[in-house]
Amino acid sequence: MNKKLLTIMFGIVLVLGLAACSGGDKESGQGESQEGKEAQPDEKQEKNAEESSSDIPDPVAVVNGEEISKDRFTQQYEAMKQQYEQMGMNVDENKEQLQKSIVNSLVDSELLVQYAKKSGIKVDDKKVEKQYEEIEKQIESEEQMQEFLKMNNMSSKDELKPRIRESLQVEKYVEENTEQAEVTEDELKAEYDKMVKQMEQQAEQSGKEQEIPKYEEVKPQVEQQLKKSKEQEQITKLVEKLRDDSKVKINI
Repeated sequence: MNKKLLTIMFGIVLVLGLAACSGGDKESGQGESQEGKEAQPDEKQEKNAEESSSDIPDPVAVVNGEEISKDRFTQQYEAMKQQYEQMGMNVDENKEQLQKSIVNSLVDSELLVQYAKKSGIKVDDKKVEKQYEEIEKQIESEEQMQEFLKMNNMSSKDELKPRIRESLQVEKYVEENTEQAEVTEDELKAEYDKMVKQMEQQAEQSGKEQEIPKYEEVKPQVEQQLKKSKEQEQITKLVEKLRDDSKVKINI
């Protein structure tokens, strides 16, 4: 099962947090002092966060008696809002949809964590330590670390290893409760034909000729995309089953 897909799916956002903390700085080539500056939210960002969360209830949801706090929701909302704005998307027009998407993601996260723990899944300490070290390598300053912790609703590094353990437990739980995604040759060729048709339509609309890649050249990428899609479908079905077996109240 794809680890990054799982991470995004159940809302722990370790990958998302690292991308926000370190991605832009590496591209810009600025020094550590600039990185630290970028990691600190300015007064305008803080004011916007307060305004956007003023009408948000606390808790935003309750899952089998466990509350999902307004703070946890707001942190993820602001992170996603920032990403959308960087892509040139108008967040205000889709505010309600984004809020619902995030709160449902947090509910899915809580369900998966609860059921993974309930199943008694054990995680090797060495695996936890390895991921912890990988995260530390990607974070280049204390300012970045603090921003990363804040984005993931953690107050100190002491909470990071338990959170990683949760992530690995959920990953293993999903693997044990879903089937291995398989893609047939017919499915691959059908997806390739769809891609070719789209490229031809784009070329016709733009008036610019496009070079169509051969099937064998793009087969690995097409197979990976189809597998991810099937994995996502299975995760969605699993979470829907967990919701049916649980008591979930969403307040947004």
